[in-house]
This record gives sequence, C-alpha cells and structure tokens, in this order.
Amino acid sequence: MRQVFLNRPWVHPEEPGPLIEIFKKHGYLFNHGGSSGEVSLVTRGLAFFSFPDNEDKDRVFAIIPPKRVVGDLDAITEFRINVIASTVRPTEVLTMTSTAYRQVIMKSPELLCLYAKNSIRKEETHMEGLMANFTLPLEARLIALLSAIINAYYPLKKDDWNPCPLMLTTFEIADVISSNRSTISTIYNQWMASGLAKKDGRRMVVHGKLFETEYDWRQYVTKARSA
Repeated sequence: MRQVFLNRPWVHPEEPGPLIEIFKKHGYLFNHGGSSGEVSLVTRGLAFFSFPDNEDKDRVFAIIPPKRVVGDLDAITEFRINVIASTVRPTEVLTMTSTAYRQVIMKSPELLCLYAKNSIRKEETHMEGLMANFTLPLEARLIALLSAIINAYYPLKKDDWNPCPLMLTTFEIADVISSNRSTISTIYNQWMASGLAKKDGRRMVVHGKLFETEYDWRQYVTKARSA
C-alpha cells in the first residue's frame, strides 16, 4: 500500500551496502541495543521507533528489522529529537559513537549522498504510515502492514501463501496501526474462517488473495506529480 511515495508504510528500508560496511569496519558488537549518543546497525532481533504523545502514551510509528540503523538522523543533524528506539526482541547491534559515524559520512560526498537518499526513504515510510492510520479503515491498515512486512523480505505472491517474516504479537500490531488487541484477533479469525489466513505454529500465513484490493497509487497515476 502506497498513497504518495515509493516506499511502503512503517517498515524501514534495508540500509545500503556501503553504509552497512561502516559498521562492519568501525562498530562493536552490543547485545540488546545501544544507548543514547550512539548509532547502531541491527544485526539480529527487532526494534520499534515510538514517541510519547501529550498523554505520555508511546505511539509506535516505525518497525526496524535487521540490516536497519537507529540513531543516524540525530547523529548527522546533531539535533535532539523526541523519538524512542526500543528493542522488542532479544537484539544484537553493531554500534559506534555518533561522532565517529558523522565523521565517516561527512568526509565522503558519495556516502553523504547515499545517506541523504536513504534518509528520505525512511521518512517516506513514516509519512505513509501516518497517512494510512489517518485515512484507511482498520482492516485495510492491517493488510497494508502485512504487505509492507512481507515485501520487505520477499515479493508478495499474489496466487499463493505468504508466511509473515516478522512474528508480531496482536498487541504490537495494534500499537502500529492504532487499534486494540481484541479487534486484531477478530479480523485474523475472520480471515482464517474465510480461507485467507492460517497459522503455521506461531507464524501467521496469509494468501495473496487478501491483497487483491490493496491500493498502490502507481497503478492509477500514470504520470507522477512534482512536489
């Protein structure tokens, strides 16, 4: 599901190879995430980006699987932002200081250009997620989330079964798409009763038919509009 940009909602795109190499060369292994003032490449596990709203409730707006980075934006801009990066599975990262990361990026025009393009892709996922939560009904949001997760790992199979690569709990899904656990469970049960979903152990498997009506602006807009 895409309404405006080229990237799907919520799930960060994989970090480009040259930016991953920075961590392989300069980073050190750390379990269960890094800390403030560091930039980390997730190598195993899972992380979320969230922010505390005006009622101090954490609102999840991005999913960070392996081969994605946390802490890079404020490392480059040196601005403080109101974002919490939290690990939601046992996680390993390659970590380096913000200063070291910034120095490596800034001394190479090629890396800086690559970083800028990838940062835009990440922000597109954030905006697509916010627009999905604001404009789509709940079931469409859940379909969009599953589509984004699946397509982050492999091309979605329209005529076959698609195992969901990330085993998110119904609580976690509800946090991402602004719902609640019981409603997510009800939709899953309806899909399974209709033959559109099934369980493989704890893993949800969904059929491509579920995504037949998923909206993608590129199917309907023949000429992209300029910003």
